Amino acid sequence: MNFERIGYLVFRATRWLTVFAVLALVWRRNAFINFGVYIPTLKPTDVLVPIALLGALAAWVLAPSIRNHIARNAFMRVWIGRLGMLLVFFAVGSLWAFVARGHSPTLLEAGQYIRIGIGMGAFLLVCFVGYGNTRYLRALSYALLGTVALVPLLFVPEERILSWFLVVSPSGYTFLGFQPSTLVMGSFLMPSILLFLSLWMTDRTRKKHIFWLVALLLTSLMLWTGARSAWFATFVGIVGMLWILWRQSRNHRELFLRIGAVLVLFLGALLLLRPLARNTALVRIFRHLDVPTHVSREILEKLASLPRLQGFEGIEYSLLRLPTRLFFEVARPSPGIEFVDGRGKIWAEYATAVLHNPLGVGPDYPTVFRDNPPSYLNGAVSIRRQAGAHSLWLQVALAGGIGGLLYFLLAVARVGKQAYTLSSKAKDHFALWLWGVFVGTAVMVSFVDALEFRWAWVVMALIVTAYENQLRGSGEERLLPVSETK
Repeated sequence: MNFERIGYLVFRATRWLTVFAVLALVWRRNAFINFGVYIPTLKPTDVLVPIALLGALAAWVLAPSIRNHIARNAFMRVWIGRLGMLLVFFAVGSLWAFVARGHSPTLLEAGQYIRIGIGMGAFLLVCFVGYGNTRYLRALSYALLGTVALVPLLFVPEERILSWFLVVSPSGYTFLGFQPSTLVMGSFLMPSILLFLSLWMTDRTRKKHIFWLVALLLTSLMLWTGARSAWFATFVGIVGMLWILWRQSRNHRELFLRIGAVLVLFLGALLLLRPLARNTALVRIFRHLDVPTHVSREILEKLASLPRLQGFEGIEYSLLRLPTRLFFEVARPSPGIEFVDGRGKIWAEYATAVLHNPLGVGPDYPTVFRDNPPSYLNGAVSIRRQAGAHSLWLQVALAGGIGGLLYFLLAVARVGKQAYTLSSKAKDHFALWLWGVFVGTAVMVSFVDALEFRWAWVVMALIVTAYENQLRGSGEERLLPVSETK
């Protein structure tokens, strides 16, 4: 039996599964592909990643040429060790929560470890199958463009949108789609927008206008989500890409033309929205703007009477947060806390919790503090809402302690340096996009718990693997032990 051939066939199959796993990120919930009906099933990516990981392991075992690839093995050992060390910090935090706070492990905590593990698994998978193949890495980045499938929703009649994908909150009417959070939806659109814009910025043919147009449509969708952190992250990512291009060419005229095109992009994206959605986007920035932003009570009551959403219990179960305002006013007239709270207060509360728990309390920190509220957080907004820290950096500090945060920051800084090095040396859209999406992601995750964001792990893996592939191409063997380079 030719194990080498079988191993390579498994390896090729694993590559395809990895592409599908990245593409499936856009179908994070099944509401979209089931015509608006939320069905609580496993997310496709969460199934495909473990299967692909098993395939990668099988290929490594079966094919001697894969198993004996010294450079790839060294590369994988480095990042398996780094991610494993981060999990050790989290485990220490969980142990501290058990010993010092009496918090017993729960299924929620196990689920949190699994969700983070899926993201880390996606990272390692991309590193393994993308090593030594720049074209394949580009194909993986293009898989993120699955968000283009959402563009037709811009032109669907609003009545249908209201019955399929609606979120109504005290801040207005926003498009939710299939996500449990508008912020998740908006943040996932950000890499796709930057990818199309990187193509537009580097292409010298007429088709560059097509890239700009698609970016315009996706930006309109992103504005509809109401995710301000995603708006800001996209803008910062664009600025980062423009800065790199300007450093390479020093062409002021071209820079001003691109800045003008970007401003037109955001303005056009806003104008594409229907009046109600457009007003909501404006109010998200100018909070005291006096424009209508709410769906009428009659429409909400009609939606609440739909058979598949019968009663308020059905609405709550659906996780689509349909008539949030109506739900609070009718079903829970005295919720005891405003729905929208400033992140600043939550950041201050959880920063205090970090100082009192320097070892962390594990990934499921909201439950730890809710079940046994400490005196320094008693009655705090974050506990009463069982809210996340709304910041990746605080999330890591709460999960793995101050040591875990410092370790994580060093790893992220290393990835950022590699992204900058790639974009500075190369003049193609892929390297430019890697830098822009890294800068945008670093901004966006400052406003959300992002350890569970699969696409963020994929982007970081693309950066470190592209950088490693460049080292291979330039003849550098930086990751190999000294004894193996002689």
